Amino acid sequence: MPLDSIVTFAEMNLQESKDLNRLTQLHILTQLCECENMKRFTISIPEELKEKLDAIPDVNWPEVAKEGIKEKVAKLEKFEELENKGEL
Repeated sequence: MPLDSIVTFAEMNLQESKDLNRLTQLHILTQLCECENMKRFTISIPEELKEKLDAIPDVNWPEVAKEGIKEKVAKLEKFEELENKGEL
């Protein structure tokens, strides 16, 4: 679905919804827009770890993994920046 269609659909539904506060509405709209640029990334983990993750169902493990990857990339970019400046 094109991004314009998603935004239009979301805006129409958000106007009709009286139950959601503004912050929640903006969060939903942001999530819908971000999906347009998302790519799938699959990882393999040991069975024992998967069992532990399954034992804690209230955690959004893909989001935890995504945030961990973002943090690692940010650290590596900072390291490269400092290295290029000769500060390491």
